[in-house]
Amino acid sequence: MAGRTTGGGHTPSGFAVMTRQGTPVANGGRPLPVGGPRRVPIEGFPAEACGWIVAEAAVVTAASITSARTARLRLGRSISIGCLHLPSSWPHRARARWHNGGIEGGQLNLLGGTTRVLLMRHADVENPNRVLYGYLPGFPLSALGRSQAAAVGQLLRNRDLRRIVHSPLDRARETAELVNAQLPAPVPLIPEPALREAEIGRYLQGVPYWQIPIRRPRWFMHKLRRGSMPGDETIEQLGGRIRGVVQRLASEHPGEVSLCVSHADPIQAAWVLFDGRPQTEREMYRKSVQRAGMLELDLDADRVVSIHYVPRPVVPSAAAGEGESAS
Repeated sequence: MAGRTTGGGHTPSGFAVMTRQGTPVANGGRPLPVGGPRRVPIEGFPAEACGWIVAEAAVVTAASITSARTARLRLGRSISIGCLHLPSSWPHRARARWHNGGIEGGQLNLLGGTTRVLLMRHADVENPNRVLYGYLPGFPLSALGRSQAAAVGQLLRNRDLRRIVHSPLDRARETAELVNAQLPAPVPLIPEPALREAEIGRYLQGVPYWQIPIRRPRWFMHKLRRGSMPGDETIEQLGGRIRGVVQRLASEHPGEVSLCVSHADPIQAAWVLFDGRPQTEREMYRKSVQRAGMLELDLDADRVVSIHYVPRPVVPSAAAGEGESAS
């Protein structure tokens, strides 16, 4: 692979270091200017992986890239201040997760501050009769759900979260409030209708899952051809609502972290769109988001450049003992 380390003052072969304007300042193993990039070991990477940091940029320092996770948060823009070099020996999946698709050999742009949107599914709901609750009132979070939401809040305490945007439905609002209560300082809670449940839920709500084929026969048409009935949505329409919120947050709050609390089908439809997968029933549920699980989206302007799934947190056994309810 092009890009072996050649020494303390050189970039790897075929490796471009970019200024803030995206102009190459060194490439092909040529010596760097005085005060230019230097090799920085990155904790959590194999020894042969290294970072090259542009000293003049100052925004990124060795201290600010201390783990694989931190580095991943900083990927995606063509306007960059440094690069991460990954060895060709890494497994394909690991390399693909880091590759921005625009630089040969697994060399990735690092950001000074990536725009991040977290898409969280609401936590577990009190639902003893195991009905599809859709838009119905009277379905608060269960004890398990409250513990899940609080645990997510603890996970986000040090993430510099600036706002929580949530579906107006009770279970999403309550999840947002419990997450917010765990943060070092409260952030704005913003209801957003576009994050609401799938519209088909209005038709299906109020019956147990096993009775849906009998009492809600139009469900078959929904599964056969989404969006063909009044009050139904295609995957494009359903996921497009979420995508629109994500893009608006990225546009209005670049470089910041926002949390959106929504519902399973809208988030999974958006995931299909972000991945560019076929808009089919199989793809809608091939990758699923657990209650209190979330997608971490990194964006360059309004383009999603990285998606990472975070499973729901493990909660104390007393709460977990209730088990999950149907939704």
